[in-house]
Amino acid sequence: PALTLYAFSEENWKKRPVGEVSFLMSLLSRYLKAEVPTLNKNNIRLEYIGRQHELPGDVQERMAWAREATARNSGMVLTLALNYSARSELVDAFQSMVTAASQNGGIDHLRIDE
Repeated sequence: PALTLYAFSEENWKKRPVGEVSFLMSLLSRYLKAEVPTLNKNNIRLEYIGRQHELPGDVQERMAWAREATARNSGMVLTLALNYSARSELVDAFQSMVTAASQNGGIDHLRIDE
């Protein structure tokens, strides 16, 4: 089983006051620290999607810690969408494909389907 929660939109950086965003980042960091024991007790592994590299450094560190602390759990996978937008996800995916293709002889051999 898997559950993805949309926790923080990439658009929040533009639409929310700086103080509110800072509070949300602090809340996320505290939540991750507090909930890891519960995640482990319930055999839940924590993952993330979104542009994590754009989040504050201390939040990235706490996210990495929580992911590592739950990495061996084999039950449900809980994915938090942080600094996420579908548009950015597509841009990043295509950029990765272009980079990989340029390192492997071009795009002629690529096949894109559903």
